[in-house]
Amino acid sequence: MAARSRVLEALRSVHRAKREVFEGDPYALKYVTDKIREEFRKNIHLKDPAQIEEAIIVATDSAKYLRCSVVQLRQKNKDTFELRLTKNTATQKNVPYDPTKEVPMKPRRKKCSPETEPSTT
Repeated sequence: MAARSRVLEALRSVHRAKREVFEGDPYALKYVTDKIREEFRKNIHLKDPAQIEEAIIVATDSAKYLRCSVVQLRQKNKDTFELRLTKNTATQKNVPYDPTKEVPMKPRRKKCSPETEPSTT
């Protein structure tokens, strides 16, 4: 019974993530809803607790991935797009480009010397 509640919790988590990420996009919401249903129904026959646990992990990881990595891009005008980020979207530190700054060069590694190469004879 505990596995059933964990599966339902994972299903709800994926659906919540879907609603957060694809808010205002009915086509994407419908497509992702159908895909979630298809994947969960594909695993409905599982009886082995290890396989069920693996499916739960995949579902929760998918919800995390949706929240952190998926963004929406909408076309506002002919040449203008709007990027919709959520509060959970993972972003990198954005450093402005400075053409006068010198790029540190790493020294190249030396090639293998003939005595360290394996012999082919």
